[in-house]
Amino acid sequence: MSDEKHTESQRPVTTRRELEARIVARAWQDPKYKERLLAHPTEVVKEAIHAADASIKLPEHFAVHVHEESSGAYHIVLPRDPRETSPTVGHDLEGAALRTVGALRMG
Repeated sequence: MSDEKHTESQRPVTTRRELEARIVARAWQDPKYKERLLAHPTEVVKEAIHAADASIKLPEHFAVHVHEESSGAYHIVLPRDPRETSPTVGHDLEGAALRTVGALRMG
């Protein structure tokens, strides 16, 4: 079983969802990593991205925010307005939102 876990953690990350899953799993397993992730999220995520693909260079102003959910809190990530990057969206914002949320869920 430990060989399978080791193999999974060494598998290349190909999507944002996989990277986030790897970070969450490590935070659940390692309390010191979780503490560091909550205190210095940008630094930790940049390190994780670099470990996944050293050729990826993030801009200096890149920021990461980590929020820990509790039984009394529900968090929604508000994606960037698609009209900022695609003028063809027009007024079909509900349709665009469904496609965006679907893409985020699919990875």
